[in-house]
Amino acid sequence: MKAKFFPGLLAAAALLVALPMQAAEGWSDNYADALARAKAEKKLLFVEFTGSDWCPPCKKQAEEVFSKQEFKDYAA
Repeated sequence: MKAKFFPGLLAAAALLVALPMQAAEGWSDNYADALARAKAEKKLLFVEFTGSDWCPPCKKQAEEVFSKQEFKDYAA
């Protein structure tokens, strides 16, 4: 009986992992749109590659860099 449910459970887990994460405020998860906006505003494009919201180094970077006003001012 367990063997019958395992493929479905595995597929459900894969779908949850594959769902795109929503971009945080001020960020875009669409490269083409972000590139067009950067060109229109004559700004550089900052690209961050991350894949999860549970990654300890990613969380630390978000907390220690991206959330700081100094970074936000510079990035603006």
